[in-house]
Amino acid sequence: MHKFNDFDYLTDGEIDLILEKKLGADAAKGYVQAYIYKICLHDSKEKIGIIDMRIGHNDNTKYVGHIGYEIDEKYRGNNFAAKACRIIKEVALGYQMYKVIITCNPENIPSRKTCEKIGAKFIEILDLPPDNEIYLRGEKKKCVYEWTLNN
Repeated sequence: MHKFNDFDYLTDGEIDLILEKKLGADAAKGYVQAYIYKICLHDSKEKIGIIDMRIGHNDNTKYVGHIGYEIDEKYRGNNFAAKACRIIKEVALGYQMYKVIITCNPENIPSRKTCEKIGAKFIEILDLPPDNEIYLRGEKKKCVYEWTLNN
């Protein structure tokens, strides 16, 4: 497990990522440690979505990815997910993670477009193993994108 670095507040001047919590790793569940942020309009406490950054690699990260995001419905269509990804890459780079995985459901066209907007490369559509937690919630496949991070 890595020491948590100080990434409590990140911004691009349009949106802010404000740390909500840090989650420790749980090897039994296949979880790596993670930072969970609320996404807010700059200088506002109004939450418009969430984004998280998972640190490190294990068997589970190929299914859940390193970055997960969701934008509240009334704020969709403004590229906030792509902007938040570009901001959160600072956390990945802080851990010398130069390639990260982002996954989404194959039918989630907005998320797939977000991956394309940030320059992530489509790798494959992966079948989830039947014992995987996501599979047990009803999701059977994931699109896998790899994003090479540059400073």
